[in-house]
Amino acid sequence: MNKKVKLKVGDIISFELQEKKYGFARVIAKVSLGDAICVFNYFSNDINDYEKAIQHPLLFEPVILDAHSLFWRRLEGNWTLIKRDNKYIYEDKSKYKYKFGVKGNYKLIDLNNNSYTDVPQEIAEKYPDYISYGDYGIKRRVLFLLEKLQSNESEKSESET
Repeated sequence: MNKKVKLKVGDIISFELQEKKYGFARVIAKVSLGDAICVFNYFSNDINDYEKAIQHPLLFEPVILDAHSLFWRRLEGNWTLIKRDNKYIYEDKSKYKYKFGVKGNYKLIDLNNNSYTDVPQEIAEKYPDYISYGDYGIKRRVLFLLEKLQSNESEKSESET
């Protein structure tokens, strides 16, 4: 049985996106719903390729990972703690905000767990929902964006010819 893991800020993690194809992410913050992670735009057949992964840009803005289900209870997916980096500090946590609440009464929360009230509806709706994602949610998002990027690349190369 796999060892139960509690993630910390700075940890590098991997996930099996497809059979023998791995994605990589870093934990950047602890929030009330779980762990905020940044997924790198790098995928490999080698689970130990994390050094290359962290040199690449992010695939999308940070998302909240349901690390309890994935690393502690091991309910779904193939997620692995690759490396701990206790010296890592993510400086830009207040940059990312998420909406929570109900329509007409939204609040925003950032990765420092600061809450912003009295947010106008039209502003709040521009932010992603404050929810945590499990294995399926992360993979679905990654695969969607990879397909979109691939499609954009195809269109770009066709227009150049």
